[in-house]
Amino acid sequence: MSEPNLDYDPLLSEIFQALRCCAPAIECLHAAQEFMPEADARRMDELAGRIASERIFEPRDRGLFGTVLEALNEQIEERTFMALEDKEFGEPDWHRDYTPEGLQLSQHRRCIFALKEHLDRIAALRRAEVLALQFRSADAR
Repeated sequence: MSEPNLDYDPLLSEIFQALRCCAPAIECLHAAQEFMPEADARRMDELAGRIASERIFEPRDRGLFGTVLEALNEQIEERTFMALEDKEFGEPDWHRDYTPEGLQLSQHRRCIFALKEHLDRIAALRRAEVLALQFRSADAR
């Protein structure tokens, strides 16, 4: 079955994309909880519940995403280290690398962030529609 073409309505298209990201984001939130302090794990559980009930479209919800992503960033930072890469020619190069747990958390963060980006675009589209209606009514006077 092919996906519906939702290009005619950018808001509907973005909502559709966000809804498609919900199940993977919930899985990532649950998987990442094992690496998190208890308070952050509770926030992740709250966010997973809000996503599951599709109550994620308000500014408060995007704020909860920010809190969760910040906590993930802290845990990922604790699980990174500097590694020296020897090159065949030239000077060796230092780069940041992840522990296996850090790599897992980074992948989970990417999935959760993808949903947040869709929600941010939905908020911008909703605001744009409100402003467009205001402009049109002002122009009609």
